Amino acid sequence: GHLTTLRAGVADVRSGRAPRASDHMRLASVSKAYSGAVALNLVRAGKLGLDDTIAQRLAGLPPAWGAVTIRQLLDHTSGLPDYTKSKGFAEQVKSDPRGLVSPPTIVGWVRSDPLEFAPGSRYEYSNTDNIVIGLIVEAVTGEPYGQELKKVVFGPARLRQTSFPTKV
Repeated sequence: GHLTTLRAGVADVRSGRAPRASDHMRLASVSKAYSGAVALNLVRAGKLGLDDTIAQRLAGLPPAWGAVTIRQLLDHTSGLPDYTKSKGFAEQVKSDPRGLVSPPTIVGWVRSDPLEFAPGSRYEYSNTDNIVIGLIVEAVTGEPYGQELKKVVFGPARLRQTSFPTKV
């Protein structure tokens, strides 16, 4: 019943204003934890299994990715190439750094790249893991990923000033 607000940095770099609890938050890196929460909620509901593979849950991704499990995506032992190291991502950052890019486009940046390592053999953080989890959530629920975020995370946590940008 007690709310504690912690903050660091500034909300506005020009004025130096500190962030407020009522400020609007557009999801970025924090969405990774939310992706995990949504996926684990589906596991708890019996709609998804941690040992389910990409091939079982999502059509159209590279065959080399097919044996990667939900568990490996969530714990970053998948071996999927990290799209933030791709030429496509670098070009996006140069041309339109604030622009929204669709998940299929993001996957396209690394679609033809080989796995970095055999799935499950080691840990290496990959932003692509989180994109694929979001696509799997959509495939399993039939709902847009943003809707699942609202239902599972934003609503229960009362994150009224948090959004997931979806206009692509």
